[in-house]
Amino acid sequence: MKFLIFLTAAVIHLNASADLVSVFKQMETNRKGAFGLNVLQGASRRVNVNSGNSSPENFQFQAAFRNEIGNRLAQDYNFYVGNLFTTNYYELMGEYVYGSASSSHPINHSALLAKNAQAMPKAVSMAKHWVLEKYYTARYPQSALAKGFTVRGISGSEFESEYADYFFDFYLSSQTNEFQFLPVFLLAKDSPIGSSNQLDRARHLISILWDQYSRRYNSKDPILTRLYSIRNQIHNQLSVDVIPEIDQFIAQFPEVKRISGYNDLLEVRKILVTFFSFGPEKLVTLAQNLGAVEIKNAAQKMMTPKPQMTDILALSNAVAELKSIIGTSQVPFEKKSLALQVIFNASLLLNKLIIFNDSPVSAATVESILNIIYIEGFLLKDNWLYFKQEVRTKTDGLSALAILPEIIEVANDSLVQAFAPSLEQWKSIDPKMLNFIDDTLKSTAINTASVIAQRTGK
Repeated sequence: MKFLIFLTAAVIHLNASADLVSVFKQMETNRKGAFGLNVLQGASRRVNVNSGNSSPENFQFQAAFRNEIGNRLAQDYNFYVGNLFTTNYYELMGEYVYGSASSSHPINHSALLAKNAQAMPKAVSMAKHWVLEKYYTARYPQSALAKGFTVRGISGSEFESEYADYFFDFYLSSQTNEFQFLPVFLLAKDSPIGSSNQLDRARHLISILWDQYSRRYNSKDPILTRLYSIRNQIHNQLSVDVIPEIDQFIAQFPEVKRISGYNDLLEVRKILVTFFSFGPEKLVTLAQNLGAVEIKNAAQKMMTPKPQMTDILALSNAVAELKSIIGTSQVPFEKKSLALQVIFNASLLLNKLIIFNDSPVSAATVESILNIIYIEGFLLKDNWLYFKQEVRTKTDGLSALAILPEIIEVANDSLVQAFAPSLEQWKSIDPKMLNFIDDTLKSTAINTASVIAQRTGK
C-alpha cells in the first residue's frame, strides 16, 4: 500500500513538472517573455504607457506587470518569472493589504508589515525564483524570458532602486527561519542596491569563449591549452594572478584580436580588475550611514597597504554580529536594506583581503573565512557558533584549516535546502540549472576557502 501511495505521488509530481514545462514553453513564444504592456501605475489606477492617456494621479512607478502566462505560472505553480522590485512589492501589498494582487492602491509599508505572516511565504518564493531566473537569463540571453527584460520601459531604474529598498526592508523584517536569508543575500548582490554579482558574468563569458575556441582549434593547440588554464582559474581557484595571464595570452596570441569574442575576453578582464580593485572606502561610508561604528572603525583599518589578519578577523566578527541581528528590531525597519548593503559589501572586501593576504595561514584566517561563510548565509547561527568554537581550539593554521571541508559540506547543504523546491522546478525546465549550486559556491567565500586550502596544499 505504501508503495502505491509513493508511486501515485511520483506520477502526480511528474505530471505537474510536465505541465510547468509546457506553460513555460508557451511563455517563451511571447516576444516580451513574462511581461505584459508597460504601464504607468498610480495610487488609484494604471494606464498603458502608449495609450495616450495622461499619467494617473499620485503616480508611483512605470513598469510592466506579468502577462497572463506569467501570472498563470505564479498562481498555478508557485513559479515566479518576470520579477521586478516594483511589481513584486506592489503585488504583495495589493494581495495582502488591499485584497487583490492586481489592484491599484496607495503605498502602506506598515500595513504590509502587519500582514507579514501571510505575505512572507510568497515573498520567499519570489526571492528564490528571482535568483534562479537571473541565473537562467544570464546563461540564455537569447531566450524570450531574457529578452523581455531588455525591452524599453519594463521598469525604470530609479523606481527599481526605490522599491528594492522597500522589498528588502519588508523581507528582512519578516524572516521566519535562517534559510530565508541566503536567497535575499544573493538577490541583493545583483540588484539596484548592489550590482556586484559580476563574477558570474565573467564565468559565463569565459565559458562561451572556451566553447567557441574548442570548435575552432585542435585540443592540443597551445592557444586552446592556455585558454583552458585561464578558464579553469576563473571558474575555480580565482585569484588576481589570472589578470596578467590574460594579458600574456593576448600578447602571445595576437590573432585573438581578430576572432569573434575578443571583446568578451576584454570584458572578463575588466570585471576581474574591478573586483580585485574594490576597496574599503564604500564600506566605511555605508557603515557610517547605518551607525555601525564598530564596522566603520574596523573597515578604516583596511585602508593600510597590508592589513593585519587580526584586523581582518575583527572586521569579519563585527559584520557577523550585524548579520545575526539584521532580522530583529535592533536594526530599524527602514534601515534593513542599508544593513544588507553593509553585509554584502563587507563580504566582497573580506574575500578579497583574505585571498590577497600572503602571510602564513593562521587560525585567525580560518575563523575569518568561517565568519564570511556565515555572513553570506551559508551557515545557520548554531552551525557558525559550533565551528567557531572548534576553530578556536586549534593552536595553528593547518589544524584549523582541517575543519574547512566539513564547513563547506554544511554550506553546500544549506544552499540546496535554501532553494528547495524552486530549484527542482527550474531543473525540470532545464537540467543544466543544477549547475547553479556549483557556480554559486564558486562566487562566494567557499571559493576563498578553496583558494586558501590549495595555497597550503590541503
